[in-house]
Amino acid sequence: MDMLGPRAQAGCATLRWAEPGAMLALALLALAASRYSDLDLWLTQVFFDPVTRRFPWREQWFAAGVLHDGARWVSAFAALALLGPLLVGTWAPNERWRALRGPAAFTLLAALLSAWLVAALKHRSAHSCPWDLSLFGGGFDYFRLLGTPPANPGPGHCLPSGHASTGFMWIGAFYAARRWPAAAPWARVKGWAPAWALFATSSALAQLVRGAHFLSHLLLAIALCWAVAWALDRTWHALRAAAQAVFSPAA
Repeated sequence: MDMLGPRAQAGCATLRWAEPGAMLALALLALAASRYSDLDLWLTQVFFDPVTRRFPWREQWFAAGVLHDGARWVSAFAALALLGPLLVGTWAPNERWRALRGPAAFTLLAALLSAWLVAALKHRSAHSCPWDLSLFGGGFDYFRLLGTPPANPGPGHCLPSGHASTGFMWIGAFYAARRWPAAAPWARVKGWAPAWALFATSSALAQLVRGAHFLSHLLLAIALCWAVAWALDRTWHALRAAAQAVFSPAA
């Protein structure tokens, strides 16, 4: 049973309408940045050195080491940390630990599904990364989102951004905190949300600065991760309500 008061329930009802619109706005902005404007190219050119024909920040220790490689380790640690309450809560007799199973399982499942979806779409993509393109020192041709691939598109596998999903795959934690406020230890959103937002945004933008992705690649990854978490939240709790209606004893 969701432990939400009337005001919280009203807020959730409002968010149910607002969130799909925000996801769609991100996807449309990505489409506009790539297909209907030169925003992708303009932003990437800001970080490209036309004299050396390279991205100066590509191998810079902070962008490449901390924000790129470090973000992967942080995300992997978060996944392992969630396995603790999930496994212990399954076997522990303590009711508090058992209450953690739902939020931990939901958050971990949302993260894994988000990462899988982004990786699957990226694997099928013919779009190459900026540093592979002749416009930015590479040897392959650029084409816009939903455009016809040129004769020499390059290695591809760059849309959406897999690294952006490293941080934004954890957006499911917001839904867990909303649905299980009394059980989830991360329910105090105001405490951890700014740190998470800084981590996810900075690690994603590092790829823009390094020439690894266009802005549209990042926006699509964020929209997909958010959509997965939102859809899982709707499905998870619809099934949960249906199961309670079937198995709960009649009044």
